[in-house]
Amino acid sequence: MWKTTMKLQAVILFLASTVYAARGSDIKDSADEICMSKLNISEKTFYSWFTEEYFVKNLNDPVIRTYMVCWMFEKGMTDKDGKVNDLKLVDWVRDEVFAFYKVPQPSREDKEKTAKKIVPECIEKVGVREKTNGKEVDLGDCLVRKTKASL
Repeated sequence: MWKTTMKLQAVILFLASTVYAARGSDIKDSADEICMSKLNISEKTFYSWFTEEYFVKNLNDPVIRTYMVCWMFEKGMTDKDGKVNDLKLVDWVRDEVFAFYKVPQPSREDKEKTAKKIVPECIEKVGVREKTNGKEVDLGDCLVRKTKASL
């Protein structure tokens, strides 16, 4: 019984590490799938928008800007009027952005602390306190850059 339990724990640990590693190499999520479908964006085009560090290559590309409006809405980071949901931004940074990078990860508490620090900094920097006004891509890129810089 003990050997079976140990084998099962080893399998679970292996699967968990495989999922973590896969997450660290792919940034696409269900909101991306929805917006790619709505806007007829191919996977090749989607991935071409980002550098190896997951920064947006061209912040002024009108297709990317339109896409990010859709994506932030689908993620619940903005409402239909473009009002920012700070808590959803913190959740995204803490739970997803840190996972983009295959480096030793801070604790959940440290990720939360960092996210709560950088979300208002980016909101202020980009100028989207009340509404995003088409600056979703700038906000997302700011959050990714500041997260990467914190590692």
